[in-house]
Amino acid sequence: SGLMAATGEDGGAPLKVGESLGDLVAGLYASWAILAALVQRGRTGTGATLDVAMFDALFSMLPTSHAIHLYAGQVPARVGNRHPLSTPFGCFATQDGQAVIAVLGPAQFARLCTVIGAPDAATDARFASDAARTSHEPALKALIEAWTMRHSTADVVAILSENGIPAAPILTIAEAARSPQSIARGLVTALPHSTLGTAPVVGQPVRFDATHPVVTTGAPRLGQATDATLAALGLDPDQIATLRAAGILGEAPV
Repeated sequence: SGLMAATGEDGGAPLKVGESLGDLVAGLYASWAILAALVQRGRTGTGATLDVAMFDALFSMLPTSHAIHLYAGQVPARVGNRHPLSTPFGCFATQDGQAVIAVLGPAQFARLCTVIGAPDAATDARFASDAARTSHEPALKALIEAWTMRHSTADVVAILSENGIPAAPILTIAEAARSPQSIARGLVTALPHSTLGTAPVVGQPVRFDATHPVVTTGAPRLGQATDATLAALGLDPDQIATLRAAGILGEAPV
């Protein structure tokens, strides 16, 4: 799709992203396509046959790369942990790690320059526009890191946030799972499991009318819900037994 070619360090080899985005994106596209088709059927009485390909879905999720390729006529380059078009927008070394800083527009950039003790940089010709800052990114990064490396990640994020400059720490998956946001939103819940007792489960993130739908039962064992599902579809016990005897349903659940 082009995603891997656009991912990696400047001058380095292509890198895979850390998750199975093709599978996930195709599923998301399929879900809203199904809902749109149901709306169409409700309004017109006519349904739709849906065709969702993982390649197509992932290819459509590369707007920055497409802008560079289709409109600028360039091959998107790998730029590591920074934005290919906006600067400063990426990861910066701190005293104890890294922080992400995302500056958009001249007002935010001027505030950043003041905060880091380099107000004159806001009027430096090298940094006069987003395009100019991107062209001189190494020099600007060195200027910013001269300040960030004197502070902890937590202090960098706090100071910049207080001044209206988007910034955030880079969390591990464990830190993200126990973060205040995750806890407040109930992103991880414990559900009963047929063999484990309870098991942590990541729920869906969408709220409906400010309510977070939370399931109360774990996934059934293989075959555990077969009889109940078939009964709900109108089959009687004898019909279900006949299907099982024919080997269509497999073994009866224990």
